[in-house]
Amino acid sequence: MIKFTIKFIIILIIILIGFGVCLFFPLLKNSIRKKSISLWSKSLLKVLSVNVHANFNFSNDEKFFFVCNHISWIDILVINSLHPSVFIAKNSVRKWPIIGLMSKLAGTIFLSRTSKRSLQDSFVKIKKSIEYSSILVFPESYASIGRSVSRFHSNFFQVPIDLKIAVTPLSIQYLKNNKFTDAPAYVGRDNLIYSLYKVIKEDGFDVYVQFSKKLLPHEMNRKQLAAKAEELIKSHLNQG
Repeated sequence: MIKFTIKFIIILIIILIGFGVCLFFPLLKNSIRKKSISLWSKSLLKVLSVNVHANFNFSNDEKFFFVCNHISWIDILVINSLHPSVFIAKNSVRKWPIIGLMSKLAGTIFLSRTSKRSLQDSFVKIKKSIEYSSILVFPESYASIGRSVSRFHSNFFQVPIDLKIAVTPLSIQYLKNNKFTDAPAYVGRDNLIYSLYKVIKEDGFDVYVQFSKKLLPHEMNRKQLAAKAEELIKSHLNQG
């Protein structure tokens, strides 16, 4: 219990430090913001004893349109530790204490999937954001425990087609002692505090991130592009 309490306090301190830094984001260069996000994410992952393994081999100056399976809020820390990106998140994330405002300051694009207006606004914001940052979309629409991948919705795949940029699928898989673990999963009626409790209690695990080859949008329509990205990500999870 003492170890748990110490970790929880350290995490709160790191979050508060990150919040303070985020307040100055409008005054900072984009490169400094990215470095700050990456360092902050790595710090939290270290305290949580999450070990990241990735076949990541491209420059931080490159910009990508990532699509990924979704399991946990930890997914965002993992990707940002490797390549800080602008995320598309549910409107409910905006209401999270402190984290919601931090996400907004970091450039997160919030979306209500039941609103056509919100979807159209998101398209416009993504097209502006890709000029200075990579984008990451979770096409499943909701998180799963990580054993499988749900059908990818194709709406957001229209953006790379319009902009004539490649799609880079990536998969995330959480393992402990080389076996599947659902401890990181943020699903159903879980709340953030309970999810954090589960992760700290697990006392460490590994996360494997597999980046796929780029998919060229001019060769497919948005539904074909979504299906191919889903297929590639599923194949990575099956290999695990």
